Amino acid sequence: MNCPKCNTVNDDQNVFCINCGLTISPNPVVNIPPPTQQYQNLPKTNYDTTPSVETAYIPQKNFNPVISPLTEQTAKKSSSKLIWMSLILILFLFAGGIAGAIYFIKKQAENAEVLPDHLGIFVQSGDKKTVTEIDKKEFTNALHAKEDLIKTDSLPLSEKKPNLILYSDGKDIPLNDLKLIQLDTIADDGTLKQINYQVSLVEGKPEMKRLRVPEGLAQGKYAFALFDGFFDEGKHKFWAFQVQNAEKTDNGEMAKAMTISTKPKPSPTPTPLTLMSTPTQNNAMPIVASTPKPSVAPPTNGYAYCRTNNVVLRSSPSLSGAKVDGLYKGQRLYVIRQSDNYSSWRGVTGNWAYVETDDGLQGWVFSPLLRY
Repeated sequence: MNCPKCNTVNDDQNVFCINCGLTISPNPVVNIPPPTQQYQNLPKTNYDTTPSVETAYIPQKNFNPVISPLTEQTAKKSSSKLIWMSLILILFLFAGGIAGAIYFIKKQAENAEVLPDHLGIFVQSGDKKTVTEIDKKEFTNALHAKEDLIKTDSLPLSEKKPNLILYSDGKDIPLNDLKLIQLDTIADDGTLKQINYQVSLVEGKPEMKRLRVPEGLAQGKYAFALFDGFFDEGKHKFWAFQVQNAEKTDNGEMAKAMTISTKPKPSPTPTPLTLMSTPTQNNAMPIVASTPKPSVAPPTNGYAYCRTNNVVLRSSPSLSGAKVDGLYKGQRLYVIRQSDNYSSWRGVTGNWAYVETDDGLQGWVFSPLLRY
């Protein structure tokens, strides 16, 4: 074949001109032996066919492996299994949460204390799971109350440190007037022993109060009492209960003495003036007998009269002064002087009057209880 440029003769198999390099064959045919012939003379070598780190763990760019139907089915089964396991785990956690909530609510209910559902005074058990109402009994004579309640074997029982609850609107059972007394100390002269107690609120229940004696009570029978009127003629209310399993045999200094005035005995009727029938002598005037004149009233600022029954005449101008006598409504008193100190009782504040009765007894009376 001649080169069209330089007219050099070239073999037919030549692609380029041997003289000028011009391409002279538009469709060159390259006679490339097949691979088996290419490498048949190479020395034989044992190659390690184990995948290298690169080919085993680092995928080639744009590598799209062909997943066989068996592999795809296995992947679907694994995905389905994972979903079911997740659902089972969620259900297990949900059921555990519900069980935990039920257990917590049950424990809260077990630990919650039982409180009264109606007005009254109650004994609460030591574990606070039960309450027992203390029956109210009314008596006109406090001594009769002692005799009746001491004989009763069905009083509510309490431990040495009683849990007592007062549920009151303040009208039916006024807390300020409620006394805790030891029943066997009531005497016929109106004396008895009371025990101070502590009052605290029940959380969330403003009308409920806890009544406690932190030092504990001796074994025996007790009562909360409201005294109205004279010791032996009044309208007295008692809520009695019994303390058991106590080591103490007496309440010692915890028991404070108090006195409820007894009804005054009527004064003897004065003997009227009587004309004696003795004969006269020497035309003398007949002898006339008369009753002794009352003692001359001491210097006073005037008369005063008791406003109510059960007024206490005390030895000193103080609510803690010893009782001298009990006065009755309308009783006349001679006021000698007034005290300089003041006291408060049942929300009323006043000083004290030093008085003398018609019988000659002297003592102090709380002024607001007198009518001038």
